[in-house]
Amino acid sequence: MFPTTHGSAVQRVRSDDAGERSRAFSTLVAAYWKPAYKHLRLKWKQTPQGAEDTVQAFFARAFERDFFASYDPTKARFRTFFKLCLDRHQSNQPARPLNVDFAGPRASCSARRAAPTPTPSSSWSGSGSSSRPPSPT
Repeated sequence: MFPTTHGSAVQRVRSDDAGERSRAFSTLVAAYWKPAYKHLRLKWKQTPQGAEDTVQAFFARAFERDFFASYDPTKARFRTFFKLCLDRHQSNQPARPLNVDFAGPRASCSARRAAPTPTPSSSWSGSGSSSRPPSPT
């Protein structure tokens, strides 16, 4: 699912030249945006909009904090490092609230509250004038 990364793009992310760093970062974003989106949809069960928002936030944070400059090719492949960074970013995000429509349940609860509450004596009204429950046969 994740593409093979060109080592030159990862090396250029560490460049001292801000323009070179920005171009290299753009190359990585172009290569990894869609795989990151799919990863969030499949592993983290995010909605399409939620996954888009998370990918955008992840790349913005990665650029601000220079995440990819700490990559060490002797320890892991870049795609492994990338997924680890993405998963850590996602696990540190607050849980998104569920979008639940309570109009239907509220209406049925209101209807129940409006109905008169049955009393024990009204439940036995068909059994004659006695206030006792009917005897079992």
